[in-house]
Amino acid sequence: MKKIVLSIVTILIALNAGAQGVYLSKAYKPTDSRKYNPHYKGVRGEEETSAISNFKYTNGFSLRNGVLNDQAVEFAYAEFSLGGQYEKISFVMGRKSPVKFLAGDDGSHIVTVKADGRRILDEVVHDYDPPKEYVLDITGVDKLLFQHWKGLESIDFEEVRLWKKGETPVKPANPLASVISKGKVNLVEELEPHAICHRGWSKPITQKYWSGVGAIESIKMNRISYTSGLEMSCSQELGKGISSGFAYFWLQRAFDKVSFLIGPRDNMSSNAQGWFTVKADGKIIYEKLITQQDLVERVTLDVKGVNLLSMHTGELEQSDFLGGLTYGVVDIYAYKKGVPVEESGVANTAKDRLSKLPDAVPLCSNIEPYSIRGKGSYNDIYFKGESSYYHFSMGGEQFDEGFILTSGSTFMDGNIDSYVMFDLAGEFDWISFKAGTLSKRRVLDEDRLLVYADDVLILDTRIHALWPNQQFTLPIGKCRTLKFAKPGTGKDKQTFTGIGDAILFRGEPRDPAPYFYHRKPESPDEVDLIDYTGGPYFHYVGRYLSSLTNFDFNDCYKNGSSLKDSFHMKDGSLINKGIMLETNVPPALAFEDIDLNTAIFLFVAGAGSAMSASNVAAATGVSAGAGLAGALAAGYSSLNLVGDSGHQSSMAAFNPFGEYESLTFTVANKAEFVDTDLFGAKLHPANPVKMYVFADMVKVGEYILTNQMQPTTYTVPINRCTQLVFWLECGETRSGQYVLYDMTLSKTPYVAPQPVEVSEPAEETLDKASSSKSSKGGRKAKAKKEKAQIVWDFDGSRSRNEAIDIFLADVTAVWDETQALKASIGAGYKITETYVRTMSGEVYKCVSFVDGSGNRLSTTDLQRKILDEKNAAAGIPGKATLAQVGLPGATVGIMNLPTIDAMTYYGKYVKQGTAALSQCSNESKQIVELKQMELEAIQSYLKQAVNVGDKKSNARVIIVPLAPGEAPAPGTKMQMLEYYTM
Repeated sequence: MKKIVLSIVTILIALNAGAQGVYLSKAYKPTDSRKYNPHYKGVRGEEETSAISNFKYTNGFSLRNGVLNDQAVEFAYAEFSLGGQYEKISFVMGRKSPVKFLAGDDGSHIVTVKADGRRILDEVVHDYDPPKEYVLDITGVDKLLFQHWKGLESIDFEEVRLWKKGETPVKPANPLASVISKGKVNLVEELEPHAICHRGWSKPITQKYWSGVGAIESIKMNRISYTSGLEMSCSQELGKGISSGFAYFWLQRAFDKVSFLIGPRDNMSSNAQGWFTVKADGKIIYEKLITQQDLVERVTLDVKGVNLLSMHTGELEQSDFLGGLTYGVVDIYAYKKGVPVEESGVANTAKDRLSKLPDAVPLCSNIEPYSIRGKGSYNDIYFKGESSYYHFSMGGEQFDEGFILTSGSTFMDGNIDSYVMFDLAGEFDWISFKAGTLSKRRVLDEDRLLVYADDVLILDTRIHALWPNQQFTLPIGKCRTLKFAKPGTGKDKQTFTGIGDAILFRGEPRDPAPYFYHRKPESPDEVDLIDYTGGPYFHYVGRYLSSLTNFDFNDCYKNGSSLKDSFHMKDGSLINKGIMLETNVPPALAFEDIDLNTAIFLFVAGAGSAMSASNVAAATGVSAGAGLAGALAAGYSSLNLVGDSGHQSSMAAFNPFGEYESLTFTVANKAEFVDTDLFGAKLHPANPVKMYVFADMVKVGEYILTNQMQPTTYTVPINRCTQLVFWLECGETRSGQYVLYDMTLSKTPYVAPQPVEVSEPAEETLDKASSSKSSKGGRKAKAKKEKAQIVWDFDGSRSRNEAIDIFLADVTAVWDETQALKASIGAGYKITETYVRTMSGEVYKCVSFVDGSGNRLSTTDLQRKILDEKNAAAGIPGKATLAQVGLPGATVGIMNLPTIDAMTYYGKYVKQGTAALSQCSNESKQIVELKQMELEAIQSYLKQAVNVGDKKSNARVIIVPLAPGEAPAPGTKMQMLEYYTM
C-alpha cells in the first residue's frame, strides 16, 4: 500500500513539474529593450509581486512609456530570442497600479506582441480594465517582441510563462479567489474597486486605510450615517480637469445580483441635479437623475454573467453658479444566486429610530433636516434647543428651537428660494408651529410660506413683515417628507421667515406650550419699554433706508446706554432713550432699497368688543363721530405702510410679552419739515400727522401731532398684548421728526376717563358695544337694528371706471367664495354604526363615515377636507378687508360716470358692497365655528377608538366600546367582529 501511495505522489509531482513551464523573465534577458523593468526576488528570497489594477501577481515585467518633451512620447518595448523552443506563451496583462488618471491622457493604451515580425496580439488596454489572461501560439518563434505603443505610465505583463510542446498552460492563481467564493460580498470593503477617480469626484467610504485615494470614513444621507460605499460628486468647479467620477469592480461573472442604497448627501442645497449610471461590461443597466431633495433609494440589479461592473457620476443637469451635487452609493453588496436580497424601492432608513420617539415630540431638537436651501449657512439658520442663549427672534419673541427660511438673490443667480426638508419616516399625523418674520431685519416686504407633506401642498399663506407671529396646526398624514419653503421675491433685500416651536404629534394634536422654553425678562409692576424689550423688533423710517444718503438708521433709535448718544431736540434738550418716527414722500427720482410699486402692506386692526366708541374718544381725544374713528368702532381700519403713490409711513413694533396692561409715553417734535415753493414761500407750515397705537392689531390710541406741539404725555390700554405698534401715517407731505420717550409699561389696568358727550355716529358705520351702556347724562344708546340679509346680484358688467370695476370684482370674488363655502356646510356623508359581537361575547360598535353611495370615507381625508374649508373660511375676513380698501376710489369714480343711469346702477352696488363684505365676514366666522364642530364630532369617535385582537381601528372603520348603559335593541342581528370586513 505504501508503494502505491508513493508512486501516485511521484506521478503527481512529475505532472506538476511538467505543468510549470518556464518563466520568461527568469529564463531570458531581452536582446533589445527600452523602459523594460523585470521583477526580481526580494532581499529575503521571496518572489517580488506587482499589481495589475490593485491585484497582486509575480514573475513578470512592465513596459513604461515616458514623455520626452511636450510633443514626443518615448515608447517602451522588449525583444527576446527564444530559439524556436516553445509552442505557447501565457500571461496576464493590464494597467500597472496605482492608476493616476493623468490630465490630458484619455487612459487608453495600445499593446502589441510580434512573433518573428508577425502580430499575434494587438490590444487596447484601458486604465480601468481588470487583469486579462492570454494564451498565444509561438510555435517555432525565435524573435518575440512586446511593444507598448500608446499611453502614458506602465503596462504590466505578469505570470509570463513559456510552454513547450506537450505542456498544457495552466491559469495563474486568482487573486480574488477567497472573496468571490462567498455568497455575499461587500464590494468596497472586501472586493475593493480596482479603478477609482482620484480627483475627488469619487471616494471610497471605508474604515480601512487606503493609501493615496482620499478615502473618507462616513457619509450622512437622510440623517443616517453610512460607513461603507462610495461618495460621488459632480460640480461646476473651474479648472479641475476631469469632470466626472467612477469606480470599477471585477466581478469575474461570479455573482447574480448587486444591491446598494443611493441618495444625496445631507446638504446645503445648490439646487443641483445630476446623473448616476451603472454599467455592466460597458452597457448601461441603471440610470437615475439625483436631486438634493431625494430620499434614499434601494437599488437591486441583475449582474448574472457580468465581468466588469462600473459606477459613474454623470452630467450636472442644473445647479446654482459654481454649485454641485454630492451623493452616496453605500452598502454595496454582490450576491450569489439563491442568497436573499432586498427588492428595489425607496428605503425607510429613519423608521427604526423615529418609531421610538414619543407621541408628541419637538421637531428641530429630535429630527434634523437632510436638505436645506437659502442664503444662510446651516449653523446660522437652524436651532436645536441646546440653550436659550443660542436663539433667533421673530415678532420680538426668542426661539431656541426652529429655523429661518432665507431667500435672496446673488450676482449670478437671480433668485435663491429657500426650503428646509425633513424625513419623518411616516411616523406622525399632525404638526404645530409658529411662523413670522425675523426681528430687526428692517426689510419691508412679504412672502409666501409653503408647507408640503410628501410633495402635497398643505399650507400656502402670506407672512407679512408687519404682522405678529401666527400659529398653525396642520395634518401631515404620516408623510415621509415634510418641507417648509419660501419661494422668494427676486428682490435684492427680502424678509426672512422664521419657523419656531414646531412639534409633531401621533394622533390628535395637543397644546404645544409645555414642550418649549421661552426666555423673557423679569416683569416688575412698572418698567421702561425699551429696557424691558431691548428695543423695537421692527422699526421703519423710509428716509433712513435710502441707498444714496448718508443717514444712519441708528439716528432713529437710542437705547439709553450713553448720554453722548442722544436725540438733540429743537428746544436744546437731549433725550438718550427713545425712538424716532418720520414719514417720507420720496422725490420722483429717489433711489430706495424697496420697490415702491409692489411693497404694499395692509395692517388690519379692530377695536375689539371691549371698547365702545365713547371709550375710544375719551382715551384718545378724537371724536368717534365720523371718518377713521367711525371705521374703528365698526371693527376695522386699513393703513398702508407704503402707499400706491410711494408715500412711506413710519412705524415701530415692540413685544411686551403679554405681561402689561397699560403704557404711558411722551411725544415731542425733534425737527420740523416744511415744504417751500420755487420762491421760498413756506407750504403746509403746520404739517399735521396722525399717529396710531395698536395692541395686538387692535387700535388703542389715535393722536394728531404737529410741528408746533409741546411735549405731550399719553396713556393707553395695551391689554397684555404681545405686539405693540406705533404708527405714523403719511400724508401729502413729509412729516416732522417725532421722538417717543419716557415709555413706561404698567401692570395696573388702564382706567378710561369719564366719557364726554359725543355726537351719535351714523348707524351703519358704528357697531355699538352694547345697547345697555349709557353716555354722559344717562341717555341710552339706540338699540342696534337687525340687519337685512344682502343678496349680491351684481351682473359683472364693466363701468369703464377702473376703481369701480376693481372694487365690484373684489366684492364679487369674496361673495362667490363665501357662497361656495356655505354650500359645504351640509355634510356630504352620514355616520353608520354597526353592532358587532366577538367570539368571547363582548359587544362593540363599528363606526364608519359613508358617502351617498355607501362607500366608506377616510376620516383622515375627511378631516383634511374640513380643515381646508375651515381655513378657507377663516381667510374670508381678511379678503373682505382688502376688498374694502377700494371703496374710496370707487365712491369717487361714481361721480365720473358719463350718465345718470350708470351712476344710479353702479352707485347702488358700490354702496351695497360694504354691507355685502361685512355679511361675508360674519357668515365666514359662523362657518369656521360649524366646521370646528364637525371636526370635533369626528374626533370624538377617534378618541374612543380601540383595537380588539387582530381587528384594529383604521381611518375607515372605527371600533368603539358601548357607552355606559348602551345596548343594542332586542332582536338586533349582530355580525361577528372576527369576520367583519374592515
